[in-house]
Amino acid sequence: MLITDEPNLEFTLALGADTFIDLVNGKWRRSEDVLKLVEYRIVVFRRLVEEDNASSEELKQHDEVKECIAKLQQRVDSITATTTISVTQIPSATKSDIGVSVSSSAARNTTDETVLREILSADVLDYIRERKMYAFSDFR
Repeated sequence: MLITDEPNLEFTLALGADTFIDLVNGKWRRSEDVLKLVEYRIVVFRRLVEEDNASSEELKQHDEVKECIAKLQQRVDSITATTTISVTQIPSATKSDIGVSVSSSAARNTTDETVLREILSADVLDYIRERKMYAFSDFR
């Protein structure tokens, strides 16, 4: 494990907003253990939201990230640890020719192979399909 191999390094978990929300809300297996491993050092990448042009889904996510940060801060305060949570806004990436927002959530939630071929490499798409991951899962 990296933490054991590199005891003098401080690791930071970097993840997208949707994944951060899932992690804080306990949707990950052993989510609290993951947070403890990085000593609550997290960078959240959130799509840049222009208030005037934002969809209700984008605004909802923006609010959910804030709520999850507050929830995590409160949990951590109760165990007398400290958190370092940074939110970095990044521009949205869109494949304009197919009208799809390029994101890990988009890739996980669709079985439309035309869209997936545009946003993923062939090797990655084959890997996901062969292992029945995400939207290809038998458990959806």
